[in-house]
Amino acid sequence: MLKKILVNTYPWQTRIAVLRDNKLQDIYFDFRAKIELERCFFKGQISKVLPGIQTTFVDIGQNKAGFLHISEIDRALAAEKMTKFQHDDDSRTPEAFKKVIKQSMDIGKIFKEGEEVLVQVIKEPVYEKGAKLTTCFTLPGKFVVLMPNVPQIGISKKIEDRDERTRLREIITSKLPEGMGAIIRTTAESRPSKDITRDLDFLLTTWKTILKRFQKAKVGEKIHEDLPTTLRAVREHLDEDVEVILVETEEDKKNIHNFIKQFMPELVSKVELYTKPTALFDT
Repeated sequence: MLKKILVNTYPWQTRIAVLRDNKLQDIYFDFRAKIELERCFFKGQISKVLPGIQTTFVDIGQNKAGFLHISEIDRALAAEKMTKFQHDDDSRTPEAFKKVIKQSMDIGKIFKEGEEVLVQVIKEPVYEKGAKLTTCFTLPGKFVVLMPNVPQIGISKKIEDRDERTRLREIITSKLPEGMGAIIRTTAESRPSKDITRDLDFLLTTWKTILKRFQKAKVGEKIHEDLPTTLRAVREHLDEDVEVILVETEEDKKNIHNFIKQFMPELVSKVELYTKPTALFDT
């Protein structure tokens, strides 16, 4: 079951089609005029706390404030913030107090107005509603999705072999810093450990950069954004089944070539420039 990735570029729009056995499997549209916020990290500032609906509004430098619900706050941050509200005469141990926190999280005791916070957009603004935010961060790579503050290991259900699942878990566990988690993607199956650890190291370095930028950034500043649509599509679909990646511009060829070289250098030869007179999507 061979795949083809077709990249059709216009000044106002890029379209990426993924074919499997010449049948459309996925299609992506990137409108140049549209600014994507999803997956971006911002230095936000709490503008309003609404304990009644367990939500805060966060200024991220956009027309509308983003909203952060308590279900999207990571437990470690909540525990750290709510512990500050513990009275000096509270006889409970820190461990017992943290259990209480998990059972009765209160957003009014986690954030206060004017406080600065690192957030990630998980849903674009819609009409009058601002962007949906989270502090349960994710950084997707080719083989791994890093969860820098969610200490859990997940493995794609499509990887069915028990020994392979064990191997992959051991690779990630041995390299993952304490307190962090990761999701092992289907593309990691049968890959050498050096490829997987290289991907993880890149994501860990990215996370450190995000934290450094947060300290220096101004409120509302975008700190980090995911790859452009074309490279995201390649990241999601590139594997041994890909027969060819057809592009229409030298710029796309160069960008995709350089991207693939970082993770799967043996597949860089799959990138080809389409030069026929008939438009690629028409063909």
